[in-house]
Amino acid sequence: MNNQSQKDDKDRHTDGKGSTDKYTAADVMLRLTQDKAFRHELIGLLAELELSLTPMNKEYPKHKA
Repeated sequence: MNNQSQKDDKDRHTDGKGSTDKYTAADVMLRLTQDKAFRHELIGLLAELELSLTPMNKEYPKHKA
């Protein structure tokens, strides 16, 4: 294991169940600036989320204030 991945493992925050890793906003911002693969993975996840929410947006359009 290299030093960066050891640091990543050490800095992870768990939800107490040990099943899910959570990162602080600072962790994510640091990785976004330094890790190209992480950026691409996050962009892909956001695109999937957008697609999954599209039917909801049509069903519940935004209300005009």
